[in-house]
Amino acid sequence: MIFRSEGHLIRNREITFMEEVCLRPAELKDIMVLWKTRNDPETRKYSLSLDYIPYSNYKRWLETALNSDLYALFIITDSQNQPIGQVRFAFNAGLSAEVSIALLWNQRGRGYGTAALLKALEIGYRRFNLNELYALIKSENIPSIKAFIKAGFANQGTVLLEETVCLKFVNKKPRDVKNP
Repeated sequence: MIFRSEGHLIRNREITFMEEVCLRPAELKDIMVLWKTRNDPETRKYSLSLDYIPYSNYKRWLETALNSDLYALFIITDSQNQPIGQVRFAFNAGLSAEVSIALLWNQRGRGYGTAALLKALEIGYRRFNLNELYALIKSENIPSIKAFIKAGFANQGTVLLEETVCLKFVNKKPRDVKNP
């Protein structure tokens, strides 16, 4: 099933990439991909936390996150099962979660972000039984804004977060999605 908001069509290119992209639960063995993606200068530029995170600090956070009910981390893989990025769900009270995505520097601009977000919607609505997914994106992060719009997220306006103006994009669970 392909999720989309009213009025947003998914082009053949995204459908093709959706078939090529998989999301699998992250494990501690994925730490190098996750840590390198998190500390990539382009990723940090668009993150709310601009600071470089030392490996030891990131490892402690990852060990906690992987064993927490507050987060779900997924590795995005390509058709050869090679890691190309990550998707993170941060669960809130109720049936919503913030979703974020980061791709390895050499995988950006190829349509993988939209495809991974479409897979994330499936996981969020079917596996976690969420009613809503949202993202907070810096207004200058045009590539992410485009990917979220293509994946059917709607701009709900601005939010001030840690003295940074972000756009809030929301996707609500389609009525035809049945709970597991």
